[in-house]
Amino acid sequence: MIFWKGLIKLIEKEYAKALWDLALEENKCELFRDYFAICREVLKNDEYMQIMSSPVIDKKNKKDIIKNVYKKFDETFIDFLYVLVDYNRFNLIDDIGHQYRKFYRAYKNIIVVDVFTSKELSKNQINELNDVLSKRYKDKTIEMKITLSPDLIGGIRIITNGESIDINLKSSLERLKEVM
Repeated sequence: MIFWKGLIKLIEKEYAKALWDLALEENKCELFRDYFAICREVLKNDEYMQIMSSPVIDKKNKKDIIKNVYKKFDETFIDFLYVLVDYNRFNLIDDIGHQYRKFYRAYKNIIVVDVFTSKELSKNQINELNDVLSKRYKDKTIEMKITLSPDLIGGIRIITNGESIDINLKSSLERLKEVM
């Protein structure tokens, strides 16, 4: 099972890399990133996803659906979606988009910072946090994702680049218990 998951991740990354290379060549990196965001919204429709993932529905019909749903999309991106249909990989589109965004962020020197907080942060607190993170991660653009997390007892938890910074009462109490 682990082998198959690893293989799927490799396939997703290869498709994303192929599209990324085309996007660089055609100077359409942001455009394709935006297209993936639109695709993500469309994928929320369960009926659409069932049709596009169904082995029973003809590939030509799926391509006609793509042509109608994404009629304003660039031809290169449409062709990419057709390739996904041809190779029965359309069900991986969201994960391919995720991999594509990783290439985009690396290219643009963007670092994603997940911030979990027990209560909503004010604009001032967000700005202060952004300033602190900008000093820590020089030459990087900070992309913050703030999530309310009721399991935290005061404070915040910051996760980025596999690093976790835990500044909250609950973790402090747990560390205190370990010492005692």
